[in-house]
Amino acid sequence: MNFFISKLNIQTIKNYFLPYNFVLLIIFIFSFMLRLTGINWDSGYLFHPDERAILMHGYDLTFDSINSFEFFNADASTLNPKWFNYGSLPVYFVKILSLLSNIFTNTSIYDLRIPLRITSALIDSITVIFIYKFSLIFLSKKWSLFVAFLLSLSVINIQNSHYFTTDIFITNFSLLIIYFSYFNIKETSISKSIILGLLFALGLAFKFSFIMIIIPIFLSYFLAKKC
Repeated sequence: MNFFISKLNIQTIKNYFLPYNFVLLIIFIFSFMLRLTGINWDSGYLFHPDERAILMHGYDLTFDSINSFEFFNADASTLNPKWFNYGSLPVYFVKILSLLSNIFTNTSIYDLRIPLRITSALIDSITVIFIYKFSLIFLSKKWSLFVAFLLSLSVINIQNSHYFTTDIFITNFSLLIIYFSYFNIKETSISKSIILGLLFALGLAFKFSFIMIIIPIFLSYFLAKKC
């Protein structure tokens, strides 16, 4: 029995580290390291105006009104950022990260820029993996790896990964929605509907212009009925 379990574990490890999966892992690490390089490019001065605005409005939020009726008063609530150039989720994410980091050390608004930018770098590196998965629908594994490698080198993605703004996140959510919408055409399911709904909600909470991505979601259900 122990021999069988051991053999099964070895086979699982072998399957995971197949040449293509191993190369994809290398591309992911390479992509992530590229996006971390020079992450302290502004030396703490928050030169990017959008990033600075998100950090300022998120950092200033407090939970003082959560235990009173002021929580339901938009003008008086201390959780109302009163700034809606983007969605509210990135603003609240800044506050949540601030609270978590303050458990271990006193974190200023300037210190927060680093973990937030690391988050952007990680999300964009995950996008590299999913562009590989999406490319497999149309291309071979070798060409799909090449596509992933090209995205890992994308200058605009590397640049945007050095800020905590919305572009990296909505790009990731858009790709995932198109990916799951494709498989939703083949076979609709409750799980795919939940995933699509969650991804759409997350994207919309980051930026309202994301609403246009609802088109491939609707199309997937429409085409699924035709198939």
